[in-house]
Amino acid sequence: MLVALAVLVGAGSSASARPAGGCHPRGSHTIVATPAVRVFKRTSSDMDGAFAACLASRGVPVLIDVMFGRATIAPLSPLLGYTTVLCDATSCGTLIKLVDLRGPASPPAAQLGVDATVTQLRMRRSGWAAWIACNTNYGNLDVACAPGQRTEVWVGHVYDRTNMRIGTGHHIRASSLRIDGQNVTWWQNGKRKTVRYSSLSNGSGM
Repeated sequence: MLVALAVLVGAGSSASARPAGGCHPRGSHTIVATPAVRVFKRTSSDMDGAFAACLASRGVPVLIDVMFGRATIAPLSPLLGYTTVLCDATSCGTLIKLVDLRGPASPPAAQLGVDATVTQLRMRRSGWAAWIACNTNYGNLDVACAPGQRTEVWVGHVYDRTNMRIGTGHHIRASSLRIDGQNVTWWQNGKRKTVRYSSLSNGSGM
């Protein structure tokens, strides 16, 4: 059985806004913050080392998985998308999760498992996700996912638990990845790539 060891691979944006209330407990450390959502590590005595996310409009932290290393987080107020790494004795994999921050203190999450290291994540509130992946053994992230190395672009749905590779190659600019209501776009070798993900479920295996 897989054991949760880690979370978050990649980097999210931060914001200087610091909403008041329960989103800023004493001693907490910000992982990612936007005007609407703060993701942080709690260091209070009763929640030492736990990670939480909080809607500024609600002011109530909810627990999420343990995090370390690079952080791949997709704030989608009132939802939060993020990745977690699960390992057993022989291998590791990544879970892409989507959680509702309006829920209970430890809310259930929709999730999709992938056999790769995720370095960039974009999500939609509908459950669609696009991500950049490096096919590498866990622990070799800095080498295999370095600029210029071969990476892959994937799209999937956390509620249906389906996914499909839509791009691969060298010189994929991870920061350029976008997903809107119909398309996934990214830049590769100086050219803009576009895939209409809303049609992939028709005869594509998704």
